[in-house]
Amino acid sequence: MNETMGTVLLSQGNKRRRLILSSSNLIGRHWRCELSISNERLPLYWIEIRWLESHWAWRVLWGSDFTRGTGAVLQRGWRKWSSGRIYFHDILHLELSDPSPPTLLFEELRTKKRFTLMDLEGRVLYTQHGVQTLYSEQVYQDGEILTVGENIYRVHLPVRWSPSKRAELDLGDAELALDIDVETLEAVFTVKNVECKLMGEPVRMLYVYARHRKEDPDGWLSSENAFRLWVEFGGTTTSPIERLNWERAKVRNMLAMNSAINTEQIFERTRKKRKWLIRMRIKSQNINI
Repeated sequence: MNETMGTVLLSQGNKRRRLILSSSNLIGRHWRCELSISNERLPLYWIEIRWLESHWAWRVLWGSDFTRGTGAVLQRGWRKWSSGRIYFHDILHLELSDPSPPTLLFEELRTKKRFTLMDLEGRVLYTQHGVQTLYSEQVYQDGEILTVGENIYRVHLPVRWSPSKRAELDLGDAELALDIDVETLEAVFTVKNVECKLMGEPVRMLYVYARHRKEDPDGWLSSENAFRLWVEFGGTTTSPIERLNWERAKVRNMLAMNSAINTEQIFERTRKKRKWLIRMRIKSQNINI
């Protein structure tokens, strides 16, 4: 899945830096700024870049005499920003390299580097209620701190983020169908005349559970058996067995980012003695591989 997200490019002499934009971003010299620039001539807090419902806008916080840039003038000092550059003296300039709306971001607190949902490789889930880590029921909202492995992140939910009220694909629908081409690693989920296409390595994991659902009367798989089949169908032998957990999470995230709802209903699980078993919830007759 190709991700689009609001992005600015900072040019300072021969140096280039990229910032993925959250809903509100401070640019300046202070370390608290989302884009902190080391130059003694730059104000501590220079400009703010904010998403205003349908477009990006910027305003000067300090240093207006030395700042120039493009965009129609709005209220309270804001200027609409869809293209062009913002300059401070002849020291640096910012360029809106991608005017797309803000996306869900995770800011690593130690380095301040920003990561997208796909960057976290299935270790975080995007749900209708907020953000969850893979092994916890706790839901995180905008500005809250979560831990993934050894890293600590701040969650940046897009402004006015809320569960989609116009979701096109309901994955809990009893008539949900799935078509998979394992050779090209393409999968298509369909309900009536609405579909969502996924591509890439997570499709191999889908193929494991889809094929077993069609071939086995009950369709349940242990982690060990699922991993063995995944390797048999081309998965990497050196991957940890937890890899399939990450791949299932990736599929849910990819679907959620495409406005699908009830992503948790793709799979179901049960406990047999001391082992958890997982199977695809989709009816076997609705699976085409």
